[in-house]
Amino acid sequence: MRCVPRFLPVVLVLALAAPGGTRAGDDAPPPPPRVVLGVELEPLLARMSVEQKVGQLLLLGFGGTELDDRARVLFHDKRPGGVALFSRNIGGRAQVRALTAAVRREMGAEIPPFIGVDQEGGNVIRLKERTTLLPSAMALGATRSPPLAEAAGRAVGADLRALGFNMNFAPVLDVNSNPANPVIGVRSFGERPELVAELGSAFIAGLRASGVAGVAKHFPGHGDTREDSHFRLPSVPHDVARLEAVELLPFERASREGLSAIMTAHLALPAITGDPDLPASLSREVLTGILRRKMGFQGIIMTDGLEMEAVAGRFGAGKAAVMAVKAGADMVMVLWFPEKKTEVHRALLAAARSGEIPRQRLDDAVLRVLGEKARLGLLGAVPPPPPAPGASTLGVDDQVAAGAVTLLRNEGDVLPLEAHQRVLVVSPDGTFAAALKQRLPRTRSILIPSTMSSEKRRAARFRALKQGREVDVAVVAVVNDVQLQVARALAQDRPGRPVVVVSLLSPYLLSQVPDVDAYLCTYSYLRPAQVAAARVISGHAQARGKLPVSIPRHAAFGDGLQPPRSASIGP
Repeated sequence: MRCVPRFLPVVLVLALAAPGGTRAGDDAPPPPPRVVLGVELEPLLARMSVEQKVGQLLLLGFGGTELDDRARVLFHDKRPGGVALFSRNIGGRAQVRALTAAVRREMGAEIPPFIGVDQEGGNVIRLKERTTLLPSAMALGATRSPPLAEAAGRAVGADLRALGFNMNFAPVLDVNSNPANPVIGVRSFGERPELVAELGSAFIAGLRASGVAGVAKHFPGHGDTREDSHFRLPSVPHDVARLEAVELLPFERASREGLSAIMTAHLALPAITGDPDLPASLSREVLTGILRRKMGFQGIIMTDGLEMEAVAGRFGAGKAAVMAVKAGADMVMVLWFPEKKTEVHRALLAAARSGEIPRQRLDDAVLRVLGEKARLGLLGAVPPPPPAPGASTLGVDDQVAAGAVTLLRNEGDVLPLEAHQRVLVVSPDGTFAAALKQRLPRTRSILIPSTMSSEKRRAARFRALKQGREVDVAVVAVVNDVQLQVARALAQDRPGRPVVVVSLLSPYLLSQVPDVDAYLCTYSYLRPAQVAAARVISGHAQARGKLPVSIPRHAAFGDGLQPPRSASIGP
């Protein structure tokens, strides 16, 4: 891993931005580019009306798996600069290709839209049919491999380009330093800023090589919060030195390496703004002062969704949109409610026409949007064809899954299991049980989904305890507390007989099953991760992952064991 330079320049930046000092946003930010890849942007800007310019500031969502009359009216009236697709818009591959093509036709050829999607990997993945199923960012963190992170970015980017996308709302550059964080978790590469910076920058480079704009989120860092900004305003109360050393470092590193866009978070930074109730996404000190002027970030600054309660509840979506653009944002995201899209559009138009949003601020924002579109080949040229995946990206999801499996406990060398042992598998679906039974023929299984009624949960636990008394080893794959309860019950009911827990999501679940004999982490419930875990448990592969976070009182950053032997006898 390359050494990441300490973030020395920003120490002075933040000191100036702190309450009581000179406002960091008072100096003008660097101007946006006027010519990008031979495309002159100012003549195009000069032909645009105020309405067209305001449209370029909008990144909107819509409903349905095809363009209906409501979506066509939305695009015709507001002419958004970008469109975001979600699970509600996505069926099969052919349907997605047809939908993205229809969006481009509807929006016209002169200034095509960004068409983006959340394809982070792990539990935030919208496209699943015949695409790269990246286990999660934290799984990449466990591999400690920048080349693999870049290959993952290339593979995901190639998938997106083939389906008509040109923007990915990823990667997450939040440093997950708080185990109680309710919204980040395995979406982060880990708890060390240097690791997040290194792997995040490599993933971004892979996306860029595939012709897809990466959007790093959630600036200035959502990793050490206890609130979800969908519902209330989180606060990061740390002082300047801590922010410089942890939260901001990955974004500074990515901004120096050609990052296309940064998505801002709706969270308070009172040490910077002096206001515990002002979201960073609406703060000039944060967006213009730190991100633009001092970090020198030249790409697009976009907000997270303005319908989130952290901003909409206090300011209203329309007022928040105007505040964000005045603070330095170039695009605002409004994804769900038609009335909110109308509110934001009207507020921005009124502010642009009245001068509340100065003309230069509006033009600079539009130029940055146009500049990134030029870099993607969307202006003045036919976009290049999607790149064919190289040998290094084929099966990259399996490579990440195999490199991520982390063994944190193996009392009595219970792992790997032997073919003659009778094994009970409890899992949320059939993938893990089938993969283990393929390698250990004396395996029986009980499925306990992650959502069950109390009555069905009691019945499943009874079956697990009954069958657990008839086997040599019980293996419980857990996603949430539904399976954890079974693991704890088996450990109490089977003294002297091993219980193995496989965490298919959060590694922090170890703290809730401290008495089991063996514990593995995959950081993902997707199929490649479950198969990789089965291979390690059965002795067909070694556990190579290193823990990218610490688990208080149970495991340290970098922990990772290897079983004492490996069968190495097949797939």
